Amino acid sequence: MCCSKHTCFKTQEVPTSGANIKLTDISEIRESRLRSIMLRRMGALTGVSASGNTLAPDTVIATAHLVLVNSRNVQVMNPIPLQLLQRDYNYPEPYQLDPAVYAGIDLSRSYILLSTSAAGYSATNVIELVYEYECEVCKN
Repeated sequence: MCCSKHTCFKTQEVPTSGANIKLTDISEIRESRLRSIMLRRMGALTGVSASGNTLAPDTVIATAHLVLVNSRNVQVMNPIPLQLLQRDYNYPEPYQLDPAVYAGIDLSRSYILLSTSAAGYSATNVIELVYEYECEVCKN
């Protein structure tokens, strides 16, 4: 069964260009329900996104917090440390969300807070978020 396991995924690259970073809209996320969010744990490695951008190091991720806001302008996820979303071979499963609560997330109203004085910070790095959401494939 398609919908009893993982469903559809969207990846978002967020430039670490400042201390308060607005996310950009993804219509599929806004029009559906989130099931999970993931972020790669890099450790001592240097990661690169699919578009070739260098990923922010764990020292920066350790200072960052995610705030998710829905289409009714209600914060459904108060500042949560991005470290809680990191996955690697020791913790492969994504951070699970209740789809009934995380419906209609408006990423254009959501943001990440981070410290620009963190070791390894670079304004040209990116944070790569992977969202799992309920998609049309699984509604049939």
